[in-house]
Amino acid sequence: MIPKEILEIPSLGCINIHPALLPKYRGRYSTAHAIFNGGIETGATLHWMDEGIDSGPIILQESIAIEPSDTAKTLWDNFTVEGEKLFVKFLELWLSGNPIPSQTQDGSLATYYPKALPNEGIIDWSWSGEKIRNFIRAMTFNLFPPVKIGIGNKTMVIIDEKYYAGLK
Repeated sequence: MIPKEILEIPSLGCINIHPALLPKYRGRYSTAHAIFNGGIETGATLHWMDEGIDSGPIILQESIAIEPSDTAKTLWDNFTVEGEKLFVKFLELWLSGNPIPSQTQDGSLATYYPKALPNEGIIDWSWSGEKIRNFIRAMTFNLFPPVKIGIGNKTMVIIDEKYYAGLK
């Protein structure tokens, strides 16, 4: 959280590019949660920062399809491409000297995910096969610890996503 006094230093304000279609998926690891939840779409949102968590007015958004072969890594890569495009559009708006339009978020539509990975990185074998597959896809990102599997009294990990090769 950035204190209000800091956010007020720049005369124009502070912006953020968030990897989701706000107000959905506020908070951390939004790409992982979108995949884990079986989402078919996410996006990139450029917004004004306020004291809340990803709650400031939206300036620009672009949707990104979540393909069945996407992992949190590939979705993050797609987000960075779209986020860069949004930033260029923002710079063009800013440099034009015209007011920068923005829209207040509808807080009633907000979803928030805390600074935690889905199910703390552990497969729940009571989940459906599709949910387990989504979980592994969501956790396939080298920033995250590998997926853990409990077999008897042993813990195994999935460290390679090569099994996705047949899905493309």
